[in-house]
Amino acid sequence: MKKSIFGLSVLMAACFVMSIGFTALGKDVIKIGVIGPMHFMQGKGHWNGALMAQEEINANMGIPVGDTWYPIKLVKADSNEFLSITDATNAMERLMSQDKVDFVVGGFRSEAVPAMQDIAMDYKKIFLGVGAAHPQICARVGKDYEQHRHPGKFSCSPWQYPAWPAQPHS
Repeated sequence: MKKSIFGLSVLMAACFVMSIGFTALGKDVIKIGVIGPMHFMQGKGHWNGALMAQEEINANMGIPVGDTWYPIKLVKADSNEFLSITDATNAMERLMSQDKVDFVVGGFRSEAVPAMQDIAMDYKKIFLGVGAAHPQICARVGKDYEQHRHPGKFSCSPWQYPAWPAQPHS
């Protein structure tokens, strides 16, 4: 189940690529960072699901952007977020500054995801959260829209939205 949810998340990332008009100047591949606790069951399933999605997407010519098709390349990052929030932020920073990914998928620990989210927003990258479920993660967008609006942090799962209290917008 986790693998299929993650595969769906990667496919959603592909849709975001097309919808925001990915600028592929000088690029021949779309790099997607996969961040998670890779030494734990959640991270292993996360990575395996991403590999399955990558295989399927690339077997079907990749992702269309305009008239050009781009394959995806996954970049694995062990966040170790169950044990260390600092390790999680360092892993996210490496994805941005060294690996230069176009998108990031991951995040399991609710205490670590906001810090990872801030780094992704500083680099103006889409970060698809697929595990952390605390309502404040998404509420941060409403509280500081300018920081979190572009391009954004999106929660793909777990689906707990109906249980969340309504947040007034000012």
